[in-house]
Amino acid sequence: MSFEAKGEAPTRLDDALEEFLDLLVDRGGAVSSSILGDRYGATFSIDEPLENAAVAVAVGYDVFIMLAAKAGLPTWPVVRADALTFEEQDRELELPNFPELVGVSEIADILGVTRQRASALAKTAGFPTAIATLASGPVWTRPSLNRFVDDWPRKDGRPPKLATLIRDLLRRINDRPRVALVPETHAILHTPDDVIAEQPFAVLASLAKALDSEVTRLRAFGHSEEEITIVQGWLDETVQTMSGYSAASK
Repeated sequence: MSFEAKGEAPTRLDDALEEFLDLLVDRGGAVSSSILGDRYGATFSIDEPLENAAVAVAVGYDVFIMLAAKAGLPTWPVVRADALTFEEQDRELELPNFPELVGVSEIADILGVTRQRASALAKTAGFPTAIATLASGPVWTRPSLNRFVDDWPRKDGRPPKLATLIRDLLRRINDRPRVALVPETHAILHTPDDVIAEQPFAVLASLAKALDSEVTRLRAFGHSEEEITIVQGWLDETVQTMSGYSAASK
């Protein structure tokens, strides 16, 4: 978790910050300050089992204030507080820190058309601008295509490929509010595109099973009704995707 305090006037903080760091060493702490000396902060861990992130923030706040004062730092108001569970931190560290890139072949798969048709669409006026042109051809960031994919009329009436439906479903779920899920579910939500393309039915079935287990787990451990409703909504969308594709493919 991280906290930051801000004061009215610049102050020399170097010596107190060193003491602050020593006091936080058992909690894997790190400290920082602004160049002007009107802010200081710390990042550290709380290993004790706590009910949720809100409780962790409250406990962490007390630790931050107590140790800052003990180190001789000014008693300034806290202007920022962040908390992550260890599971959520691991999930964020596993996420790529660069955007997903796609070429014409991937666009063809996303739209459910041939590569030639995708290449022709990429040259139309309403298509997003490629971020670069490589020896293999132009490339786009996947998020830049979202609006075009959502608005593009399918004139031939064919249903999109199941892999495309799954990618869109995972994108919608990952864009929504975070819920404390087990690592196995996080792994499914970030299934690589090549796996989705090779085993779309297996990925969709695994997602449905995982979300159903999450709903049961959240209820058993007394999570909020809001969290349960969010995950139940994801499960409903997954089932609808399975049903809708089956109906459209007949």
